[in-house]
Amino acid sequence: QQQQQQSALAAAQHKRVYQACIPCRRRKVRCDLGSVDNPHDPPCVRCRRESKECYFSATRRKRKTDDG
Repeated sequence: QQQQQQSALAAAQHKRVYQACIPCRRRKVRCDLGSVDNPHDPPCVRCRRESKECYFSATRRKRKTDDG
């Protein structure tokens, strides 16, 4: 039971709050919206610096499950 609590705590500590914007995701670079605890609104640092439109996907892609 202690191991379950530790793994649950570790999962809670590594939870992602936001995903990268589409331009950063396409370039496979880090999307910086500030700290995870206190993110700021778009545009991200890179899009602001490069004067690009900072937008996010409305839908989330599902992970493929391995049933084999």
